[in-house]
Amino acid sequence: MNKNYWYFLSIILFLALGLAGFLIYQKSLESLPIDPGIDNIKQATPAEIQQAQDKLEKDQSTFSKAQADNNLELCKTIANSDLQKNCSAQIQFHNAFTSQKISDCEKIDDRMFKTSCVENLTAEGTSAGCQILSDDELKNVCLSIAYYNQAKAENKAEVCNEIPELIRRANCLSELENIDLHSDTDQDGFDFLQEIINGTNPNLKDSDGDGYQDGYEFQSGFNPDGQGILDQSIPSNVAYCQTIEDKKIRGICLKEFEGYPLDLFDCSKVKTKDLREYCLKNPIE
Repeated sequence: MNKNYWYFLSIILFLALGLAGFLIYQKSLESLPIDPGIDNIKQATPAEIQQAQDKLEKDQSTFSKAQADNNLELCKTIANSDLQKNCSAQIQFHNAFTSQKISDCEKIDDRMFKTSCVENLTAEGTSAGCQILSDDELKNVCLSIAYYNQAKAENKAEVCNEIPELIRRANCLSELENIDLHSDTDQDGFDFLQEIINGTNPNLKDSDGDGYQDGYEFQSGFNPDGQGILDQSIPSNVAYCQTIEDKKIRGICLKEFEGYPLDLFDCSKVKTKDLREYCLKNPIE
């Protein structure tokens, strides 16, 4: 991108942030501060209300001048704390865009502006440029965007797995592998997005091999990616199904209920007639 592009982009962002500051000012007018001795706004005298309005108008004037002059010191003279913070954040944000140094994003006092700054400056950068950031949260944002862009540019889904932010990782994999985020390929009660967020395998019903499906474990308050049987006193469906002598019914049982131990406790929920009748006659004890 050429310098004119970045200059034009920074001007647009600067104007947008100015609008945000004005909206904060408007909100301040709706809840005018009053002296500590006054219980609520209804008790304020006309003179006190006018005084508060005058203070806010003065702050807004100072805010506008500080933005125009790019003067951080002038922001500090603003009495309204929210407006003062917004004034500084906007100037720092603008300065970071002007310098095109992602490290300058960390100088911004406001977390929202910091994150937005990193997101925008990472768009044209690489993961290597993220290492300069000392804030781990911001570094993860930077790396996530950089790896996402790399994965799309190279059309390599495996690069998506390097993305620290799990939702962005899921979106990356979904986009490059053409997977619906809410699909459940392995039919374990966990959709693709949940599998990625919880570190389980989207193509394996029982990621940790403990005999219980991922979705069931999560819904029951257990870790679907942790080793070990949930409760050894409760037989899993696999154990129950294996006791069935009739091969046809045993096969239906293993196919339909593996990993859902509670389903067979209520035999009325079993959909297949033959298996339901067997379950009612031979309940788990």
